[in-house]
Amino acid sequence: MAEIRPFRGLRYDAARVGSLDRVVAPPYDVISVAQQQALHDASPFNVVHLEYGRETGPARYATAARLLSDLFQQKAQKKVMHCRGQTVFSAKAR
Repeated sequence: MAEIRPFRGLRYDAARVGSLDRVVAPPYDVISVAQQQALHDASPFNVVHLEYGRETGPARYATAARLLSDLFQQKAQKKVMHCRGQTVFSAKAR
């Protein structure tokens, strides 16, 4: 059986990154090259720099580690559970 425990989530440092709509992105495997470019240009703090960086090889991971440290300066004070619901509709069910 899975063990589910609360954790201290990472939070953007709002004073540094500004509006959250400029720093969030869809999953890297669903964005086009044009979307990737737009997200890179939207903010140097956009999460796409972590998930879909422009570097290749080991440099990609070193850059991602540095950005992760820079972007998420704040940790939540308390461990919490984040509850989420999702409904999936099948084309066959319609």
